[in-house]
Amino acid sequence: MKWEALLQAHINFEMQAFEPDQLHGSVRAEVDRVFTLIGPLKIRDVVTDAQIEAAIQEVRNRPVPADAQTFFDLLATRSIDLVKSGNETLADITTPEIQKQWTEVLVASSELRSDVARDFARSLFFKKLISEVLFFSLRRFMSDENALTKNIPGVASLLKFGQNLVNQTLPGLDENVSKALRDFINKNMENVSRYAETVLTAEMDEKMIRELADGFWDDFSGRPLSRFSNDVKQLQNDQVKNATNASWEHFKKTDLFGRLLRTASQAFLEHYGSLEIQAALANSGFDRSAVVDSITQAAIPGVQASVSNGSLRSYVSDRLRRFYESDAAQKI
Repeated sequence: MKWEALLQAHINFEMQAFEPDQLHGSVRAEVDRVFTLIGPLKIRDVVTDAQIEAAIQEVRNRPVPADAQTFFDLLATRSIDLVKSGNETLADITTPEIQKQWTEVLVASSELRSDVARDFARSLFFKKLISEVLFFSLRRFMSDENALTKNIPGVASLLKFGQNLVNQTLPGLDENVSKALRDFINKNMENVSRYAETVLTAEMDEKMIRELADGFWDDFSGRPLSRFSNDVKQLQNDQVKNATNASWEHFKKTDLFGRLLRTASQAFLEHYGSLEIQAALANSGFDRSAVVDSITQAAIPGVQASVSNGSLRSYVSDRLRRFYESDAAQKI
């Protein structure tokens, strides 16, 4: 065809921009042109409420891809193995000064401390724990190993003689005593729980919190992070993955999920919506030159590979050929 030579000349001209000595400048110029096109646009003109709503529905309707799940599993495994193989401690990734800053945050959160104390003292776990502690303590006190029998001569022998005599004449009394103790504890557990809540709230003052925080730092700052990674490793199983996925799939279908995303997007638009994209990037610490340079450096390896394997030339050729074969070009 008579235009074939012109097409090939056009292709060669376009590909010259990707020669080794021109590659960096050509890629940077293209990125800079894109920035010139979109930089002056206001964010509200690009991110609309309709797009946000569509994105929310897309997230709700799209399940977590199996391949993505596999990747995150691999990433978690490699990260945990990396920590396990190192010698870093908690003190290597933070400082006592940072720990004290977080302690002061907790000190200032008096209402939060009260809520935690109340919820913990009323929890089933705490009640069960206290019940067993009280039962063990009372049984221990009633045995021949308590302080009373040790400090008063003859009391231990007398109690042991009496216990043996009772066991012979009233078999099963020990079980009845245990049952009576448990019944007594269970009946009074609500009072114990309320008292524990009062004590926890009163004792968790600023001085106590600072002492606890310092004790925590002393205990854990020197421990290797590899010990914590072993605990995290135990959570890598199918049961945990299935429970996590089920929780996520259910949560994203709730009305709260949609409201949270809409609130976040509205706050974003309220703060950035009236700004141009380039101004918003600059305010976030990304000036135009830095953004263009970063994208250019990231794009160059891929462009080089596409030039080497011929895929870029094929793309340019196909795109230009469609024009040269068009009716408009033929008429010219």
